[in-house]
Amino acid sequence: MSKWLTPEEMERKRERKRKLSYILYTVFAAIIGGLVTIVLQSL
Repeated sequence: MSKWLTPEEMERKRERKRKLSYILYTVFAAIIGGLVTIVLQSL
């Protein structure tokens, strides 16, 4: 029973997960962009 969450807590958790995935996606895109730039400049 201790794992039970109210709808508000569920929503808050979902929002946090969504924000985290946006941040991770942005960081991932930045890293890929940087790597592509480095590779293209080294050619």
